[in-house]
Amino acid sequence: RIVWVIPLSVVTAFVVSLAAVGSPFAQGMWNTMFTVVFINFFAYQGARRGEQHVRDKWLAVQRVREKDAELADSTLLNRAFHSMAGTTSDMVLIVDSDLRIATSEKMQ
Repeated sequence: RIVWVIPLSVVTAFVVSLAAVGSPFAQGMWNTMFTVVFINFFAYQGARRGEQHVRDKWLAVQRVREKDAELADSTLLNRAFHSMAGTTSDMVLIVDSDLRIATSEKMQ
């Protein structure tokens, strides 16, 4: 995570330029410095939050892809069992999660 580099660079450049050159508005220098630090702090927080959101989204997409692969494997295994049961029996019963008959198919 390097989102802190730009805000820190801005604040550092601003402070160095104030120290080297000075400010034409010496009475408002501390207010200006506080404003720059304040704005950069919120810019950093926004960038960090945005990056976290993008990372969470990427992880969610990866989980969905893994679940899709597991589902494809499960579906393939289910088809293989169905095909094998169809070759060795006259009827195939498919049950749901409550062990009730969902569908029945005559195979021969």
